[in-house]
Formats: sequence, structure tokens, C-alpha cells
Amino acid sequence: MQGLIRYVGDPFVDTGVAVLEHRIERPCQDFDAHDLATQAAALESLYATKAWIGYLSVHFPNSCWCNPTMSSANREVQRKRLLGSFDHPRLAGRSCVYCQRPAQHLGDKSTVPLVTGADTMTSSPAGVPGLPICSACQFAMQFYPLAALKVRGQPLFWWTPDHNWMYALTREFVSRLAKLIEGTPDQVTNLRWPSTRLFETLANVLEQAASSDNQLSPADLVGCHATNFGSGPDYHELRIHKGIIEFLQLGQSHPVFRRIRDQAWESEAKKGKKEQPGAEPAGGRRNSLYEELGKSFSGAEVPHAAILKRFFRPQASKQDGAAAFRDQLV
Repeated sequence: MQGLIRYVGDPFVDTGVAVLEHRIERPCQDFDAHDLATQAAALESLYATKAWIGYLSVHFPNSCWCNPTMSSANREVQRKRLLGSFDHPRLAGRSCVYCQRPAQHLGDKSTVPLVTGADTMTSSPAGVPGLPICSACQFAMQFYPLAALKVRGQPLFWWTPDHNWMYALTREFVSRLAKLIEGTPDQVTNLRWPSTRLFETLANVLEQAASSDNQLSPADLVGCHATNFGSGPDYHELRIHKGIIEFLQLGQSHPVFRRIRDQAWESEAKKGKKEQPGAEPAGGRRNSLYEELGKSFSGAEVPHAAILKRFFRPQASKQDGAAAFRDQLV
């Protein structure tokens, strides 16, 4: 059983693996049968709650997790297949598309995001619809929603081939989502501003790393903004280049950068709303600096010039250290 769950280079599977590492508190190569059985039982209980039943319709529509018309017997059959079928027979001549191990199932969009339905086919080997997948990758994929914030109605989650970053970023989203559901048990809060949500999390991870021995080397990161909702499946990659990570690491050691960053947070009072001390709007505040950084998601170079012009040049003559920090960026 050890080594069964592994990173494979797919955002949905890898996020699920990182979630399991967070929950089990061990590297995935050390998971044993008891770990996986315990997590399967916990997931079934969690996904039976009201907030999760509603949210899972954008992850796994018409699945055993959220389909109100599915019989209890069929629910049980599918749940066992998803979470307890590691010894299921292999499909002759078929390999898992994620890890290349022998496939055991043919997945459809109710259990694998962004593929066709069980009875729908655009093209498929041997004329049989379905995506070949092994039980291990299928198992891990069921856990990815636990690290996917709901932003503008679509799941937002992290992916990177760097496992240290993957674990740290996923841990932050797992914690944030759990707190949101605790605050509104009947539904998952719908947040706004995906760029800001990604960068505020990234800033938290960098600050934690700077104060510990667990240093993180700059790496390319991807924010995945996707929905598997039946009437409009969609997928966008919001790329954060390694250069931006270097920029943020440089900035966090400068008081002037922290002041500029903090001043960039939007105030509810600016929009004519009464702001409660310490309160955060239900959808999350926007940070204009983070939104400017988000322009790099289109694939452009790190927008140092635009950032300098808008945020740092006006402060160069007003705050000690601003000019020196600006010169380091150029």
C-alpha cells in the first residue's frame, strides 16, 4: 500500500495528494492502508454536510456526493469504487492517463473533472467512452475540493511541480476553506478577486518560511481557476512566474514595501459602506498591488515598470527607504 498515492503532475490529482499529506501529516510515500481507510471514512462524513453537498456540484456533478436523484444503493456502490477499490481488477490493455500504472476504471465527469459524461463520447480508444484511471489517482482526486476556495463561483486551487510549495500553499487553502465553512455551515462563501486571493496566500507562506528553517526557493506557481459544472465547464491557469516570487521575497524584508502593500488594501468605506473594525467583507477585500501583479497571469513579463510607476515612484520622496527599494527592483 505504501507508495500507492503519489504526485503525478496533474493539478487535480496533485492537489488531492497534498491535501492528504496535510491531513495525515506524513509524506505520501509513507501512507499505509489504515491512513487511507481513515481518510475515506472522514471524507464521506464531511461530504454529507449541507455546505459540501452544494459546493460539490461544481466539482463532481451528478456524483454520489451531490446527486439528489441517485438511489442510496447506487451512492454506496460509487463511493466504494471511488474510495475503496485499490484491489479492483485491471482493465486489459489500458493505462492510467495520470500515472501510467494499469487502469482500473473508466472515469466520467461525475468523478473526474473536465471530461465527458458516462454516456457521451467525442472520441475514445476502441469506441468506449471514459477516461482510463487507476484507483489511487481516482482516490486522491476526490480530496482536491478540500483545498479549492470558491472564487467568483468557481474553485480556485494551487498547482506546482515543486512539492514543498505545493504542500505549503495547499495547507493555507485547506485552512482558509475550513474556516469559511465553519463561519457559514450551510454554504461555502463565494469570494472575489482571484488574483488577490492567490497573492495574499502566497504572502502568508513567504512570511512563515522566512521565520522558520523551512526556506522555499523561488519557483513557478499556477493558480487553477476551474469549474466542472455541467452547463459551463471551464479552466484557466493563472500563472505566477518565479520572478514575482523573487520580487515578493525581496519586498517582505523592506518596511516600505510592507507599508505600500498594506495601503493597497481596499477599504469598504471607500465604497460608501460602513466598515466594522477588523471586519472583512464576505467576498474578501481587493488589494490593488496584488491585482497589478496579477497582470502577469496573461503570460507577460514581470510588470516591474508598471508597479514602480503606480506604487513606488510616488512614495520615493515621501518615505525613507522607498527610493533604495525602487532602485533594487530596476
